[in-house]
Amino acid sequence: MRKPFLLLLFWWLATAATFAQQKKDKGTTEEAILQAEKQRFASMIKKDMNGLREILADDLVYTHSNGLTENKEQYLQGLASGKSVYYAIQPEETKVRLYGNIAFVNGIAKVDTESNGQKTTMRLKYTDAYVKRNGKWQMITWQSLRMQE
Repeated sequence: MRKPFLLLLFWWLATAATFAQQKKDKGTTEEAILQAEKQRFASMIKKDMNGLREILADDLVYTHSNGLTENKEQYLQGLASGKSVYYAIQPEETKVRLYGNIAFVNGIAKVDTESNGQKTTMRLKYTDAYVKRNGKWQMITWQSLRMQE
């Protein structure tokens, strides 16, 4: 009678420890994604092309709120040339969902920007995705829509 009880207790302790570690790992990964997102926004504002090249995947698909879709080089060229300027990006909501080496971020952000010489402030609802490659998270897609004020 005592042996089955000890086996059951050992199984329960091992399972509980595994679940606790998985929860800790998930929290750490979510923090890494949110940090990458924060770093990306800061790099956009500072026009830090090296930082953006690092965090944006080579196969990036970036769909702006006006429907324009660009690849990585087109997007970076727009920033470097001044065609697109970001003055401030203030996230209001973010939620990270993890699926192995892929993470989706759903959020809302207030964005102060200038596009083709026209300044505007808008609230965007967005979805972006990150993939973990060579030990680091890179953004592979962005899609946003303008929210009514």
